[in-house]
Amino acid sequence: MLFWPQRKSLPRGENPSSQSKNSEQHSNGNHWKAPQPDYKEGKEKSKSAYAVMTCVFCPTELRLPLTEGRYRCPTCQMCYALKLLSRSPLIYLIAQTEPAKTSYQPPPPKKEKQKMPPPEVQSAFLVLDLTSNSTLIEARANYRKMIQSCHPDKVSHLDRDIKAAAEQKTKKLNEAISVITSFFKST
Repeated sequence: MLFWPQRKSLPRGENPSSQSKNSEQHSNGNHWKAPQPDYKEGKEKSKSAYAVMTCVFCPTELRLPLTEGRYRCPTCQMCYALKLLSRSPLIYLIAQTEPAKTSYQPPPPKKEKQKMPPPEVQSAFLVLDLTSNSTLIEARANYRKMIQSCHPDKVSHLDRDIKAAAEQKTKKLNEAISVITSFFKST
């Protein structure tokens, strides 16, 4: 993988000749400061430029400092080498040098704990011929299908017993959908 760092332009009013010796001027007039490590008491301070990439073996995002060296992914231990190819323009090569030391397996997907509805909601689901883990959308769709077949206006021309049975069934369906709706609105 090749990496070209983005060039930084000079602040307004700054003269290119006032740049430090670490700066380079390109033929197109853009100026940028080459990343140089800072040293303090023999220890390296943070660098100003990084290469950000995703590990080829696992989904970890790596942030590699732009200095030559070897780096490992903290998750799967995949080894990468960073090599400077050119200073003008600044080009680095990031290459995989050895396979991962561990057999990386992605973490199992998190399962949401599905809480069981209370008994009155479970019985309301049974009235609508649904399972207890059904959604509100499924409950409304089943309610509409069932109410069409037993609505009192659909059976108004039939016998009194059939009308009474249709009214009872409609009342049960209305109670069931109201219990289910209130359960889903409260959660």
